Amino acid sequence: MRIKAVLAVAAVLTLGACAGETPYQSLATSPDPAQGGYSERQIEPGKWRVLFSGNSLTSRQTVETYLLYRAAELTVEQGYDWFSLQNEETRAHPKLQTQPTPAPPAIDGAWGPHWRYRGGSWFGGWRDWRPDAAPAPTLEDRTLTAYVAFADIALGHGAKPADDAAAFDARAVLKRLGPDVARP
Repeated sequence: MRIKAVLAVAAVLTLGACAGETPYQSLATSPDPAQGGYSERQIEPGKWRVLFSGNSLTSRQTVETYLLYRAAELTVEQGYDWFSLQNEETRAHPKLQTQPTPAPPAIDGAWGPHWRYRGGSWFGGWRDWRPDAAPAPTLEDRTLTAYVAFADIALGHGAKPADDAAAFDARAVLKRLGPDVARP
């Protein structure tokens, strides 16, 4: 019975380890939207709202980098040269998760001290106690945080405005951040 419990805990931990950081992907075409990705919505001509949401394994820096990359990509797709970030914000969404911690396996069938005693009441039957028996798995609480970044962007043609500190050359952003973008 204990072996089955340990194997079940190991299977859950293995499946959890398969999930990774949110890749750069569209929420609309993602096979698992809960994994995260980008989305955008046109507000008016030349203005868009861009969003990137990550899962709990995706750092805040990655979420913000992917938002910036998507803004640059969208700018080029729409035929513009630069974009300016407006109303930029990143929000943290913490979630408490309780997970079992696996107990060390018991040495079943090996020789060792062993005591029998009558359990509970007279009709409770005989029970066994072994000092080498593994304790039951314990529960561990941990906080997982997922980040969502969003911004409104204004698109423009020609050279980016020199007096706008929030303006970016879209092609330069794509070139600079492209190697850091992990696709599915």
